Amino acid sequence: MSTKTVVLAFFSAVLVVVSPTQAEPADSFRDMDVFGLEHASDPRISPDGSRIVYARNSMDIMTDRGRSELWIVDWDGSEHRRLGDGVGAESSPRWSPDGKRLAYVSRVGGKAQVFLRWMDTGQTARLTQLLRPPRGLSWSPDGRWIAFSMLVPEDPPQLVKPPKKPKGAQ
Repeated sequence: MSTKTVVLAFFSAVLVVVSPTQAEPADSFRDMDVFGLEHASDPRISPDGSRIVYARNSMDIMTDRGRSELWIVDWDGSEHRRLGDGVGAESSPRWSPDGKRLAYVSRVGGKAQVFLRWMDTGQTARLTQLLRPPRGLSWSPDGRWIAFSMLVPEDPPQLVKPPKKPKGAQ
């Protein structure tokens, strides 16, 4: 089965569920319906093509915030299960080149950090202690390194030095 076929089969199996909150016509979308929606994003096929990891996104009605959890499914749609620990803030899954590990971003204590999961044991380890959220995770071809980008705030360069105030100026 080709990678393209696996991705198409995966997305055709993802359903958007809307549960009406009031007795109204089924074709009316109400503001509270957003809490019944789910969608998949960022699907990543394992190097051997046997599994797909993706972020499953929804809204939490109790916090009025988005949730994102990592889920995994076999190429044929079987063994579909949550992969993460249920924190509700996991994203950006990236398979190691050998498919034995998965790097991802998770919010712990309000700050996004890079984590690593060993797929055979399910053990995880936090790899970073960042002040800003990481973006664009990527493995090196040999699987030894993980690269990412992160905003590092900096004062803008001063193109011109302002003149000194004249004596007595306010």
